[in-house]
Amino acid sequence: MGPLQRQFGLGGWLYFAWVIPGAAFVLAFVLVYLRFVAHLFKPFRTLFVASGAIYVCRALGIELIGGVHADHFGQNDIAYVLITTIEEALEMGGLVLFIYTLLLYLESHEAALSVRFSRNE
Repeated sequence: MGPLQRQFGLGGWLYFAWVIPGAAFVLAFVLVYLRFVAHLFKPFRTLFVASGAIYVCRALGIELIGGVHADHFGQNDIAYVLITTIEEALEMGGLVLFIYTLLLYLESHEAALSVRFSRNE
């Protein structure tokens, strides 16, 4: 994202310039899957939307906050590490909620899920 940052002189909220194409990708993704999500039963729709919102809002939103901090103070201090840790933890929370929702959805359709681990020596 360095060229984009230099070309447009981005800093502050847009210090991490990847959020611009990232937001465009999220918008396209939402538009593509909007019809699918609209046809889900309400409990699944709510959980899928909540998990996606938690993941994306934290990934993009906290990255904007981290960008302001990095632009003003750099990335080598405890405050930036804390911002990044919070961001990653919340992203993983959204991912865990998404996996939970998928498993509930599979269960509601009486689908069988089998996982096998083997050790190759």
